[in-house]
Amino acid sequence: MFLDECKEHFDTECLYELLNIEQSATQAQVKKAYYKVSMKWHPDRADDAEAKTAHTVKFQIVSRAYTILSDKAKRKAYDETGSVDEENALLDEDAINLWRKMFKKVTEEDIKNFYDNYRGSEEEKTDIIHYYNLFKGDMNKILIHVILEAGQEERVIQLIRQLIEEGQLKSTAKFKATTSKASVAGRKRRADKEAKEAEEMLEEMKQKEGESSLEQMILARQADREKVFDAIADKYTKLSQKETKSKKSKKGK
Repeated sequence: MFLDECKEHFDTECLYELLNIEQSATQAQVKKAYYKVSMKWHPDRADDAEAKTAHTVKFQIVSRAYTILSDKAKRKAYDETGSVDEENALLDEDAINLWRKMFKKVTEEDIKNFYDNYRGSEEEKTDIIHYYNLFKGDMNKILIHVILEAGQEERVIQLIRQLIEEGQLKSTAKFKATTSKASVAGRKRRADKEAKEAEEMLEEMKQKEGESSLEQMILARQADREKVFDAIADKYTKLSQKETKSKKSKKGK
């Protein structure tokens, strides 16, 4: 069941919470939110081939959430019943194609510039405060949603502790529990386990389909590169809206 998958991979059955938006969000806000979250879990975000499978699962879930909330009829049905149509699941290729049709190619330079400008910025601080308050300090949930480079967990934890000392955040039992040595070690073990499972899955695919087929599958995911940032999301959604208006204007002539 799709909502069960949302719960398993994002710790929520609410599609609005999955995309980090309010239920009253406009279609433009839904699209921007989809860009932001989908880029976080884009298959190319993984540093190596073994991790791509895990990212792909979450990317598919996010993409399907978008297809529901971006369709007026499906969104209305979801809002009224809390359930979704289980027959129209997205395949990996479908999710990638959906993303490519909506957004321009994101280059390595885009990614580097984003990290250089976002890391340590007021925007990053605002996002961390938002997710901290939303999840009551639960780092297990915060780390699912916040935009981070690999190896940045400790920096974020220290930033939150600083914000608590300054009175900008309130210390919570969940924060203390999820930043203990045991909790941090547990997250690392789970990440290592997921990486191992992904590697085993890819090895199995390699044996079934052959090395060249596997390489083609991985390379097919390299065209649209990674990481989300609001400035680019704003830029692309605005450009998309302008293009849509332009097309409508031409049709009306």
